Amino acid sequence: MRMRKIGFIGGCIINPRNITRNQVFYSVVNQLLRNENHEEVSVVLGNYENYSQLHNQTQSFITKKEPDIIYLFIRPFPLLILNKVLIKYDISNFKTKRTINPFLFKSKLRWDNKITDNQIITNYQTPRRSTVGFQDINLFLGSFLGLNNKSTNYIFDEIDKISKSCRRNQIKLVVILPPQYHETLMSKVVCKKINNKLLVKLKESSISNINIYDINNEQFENDRIHFNTLGHRVLAKRIFDNLISNKYLE
Repeated sequence: MRMRKIGFIGGCIINPRNITRNQVFYSVVNQLLRNENHEEVSVVLGNYENYSQLHNQTQSFITKKEPDIIYLFIRPFPLLILNKVLIKYDISNFKTKRTINPFLFKSKLRWDNKITDNQIITNYQTPRRSTVGFQDINLFLGSFLGLNNKSTNYIFDEIDKISKSCRRNQIKLVVILPPQYHETLMSKVVCKKINNKLLVKLKESSISNINIYDINNEQFENDRIHFNTLGHRVLAKRIFDNLISNKYLE
């Protein structure tokens, strides 16, 4: 039997800072498989920066990497952008502009790609803020104006397209829901709301998922945004359990 190929698609969780490769979750998954006398898997990695890219980049990943299983991470940072009333975005030459969230004006959930096409990846690595600020107000207004529901529907539509593509290609898909995001008070609240809403939609559509929202503060780096080595071990154990309980390796 050939070695199973598992794809992981996400963001900074795929290539974390300050953690050696053998401590990253996908390496720990193989360690757990060895310890339990299961066959190891071949790991292939992919990433996306925003949800407007998600379906196309996943389709390209499927074509190039040919995975048997895909674990798709729902990223918190680009999720929060969808929930802000006023969005600051990057343009060329490291300049920025601001615009109103397009979801507030369109009956159909179509994103304006100019907002995220030039997004600078380093902006995703933001320190936690200790006081209530403009971002909290921005996210609160977004929640009040219904952006939580619209962003959930938009993300799920992308997931649903990926799910259909996986079924056509006989690939198993598992969605890993967003973790806690402690950058501000409202960022944590919004992530929890979207997590709960997506969980309902995934279950209704029989799309396999792993909920990691309960991973606690001790399992994050000091910025309380990125997982530390303990967080990666907890994540790996949940992926391992998902693989074994669903008999994905048989």
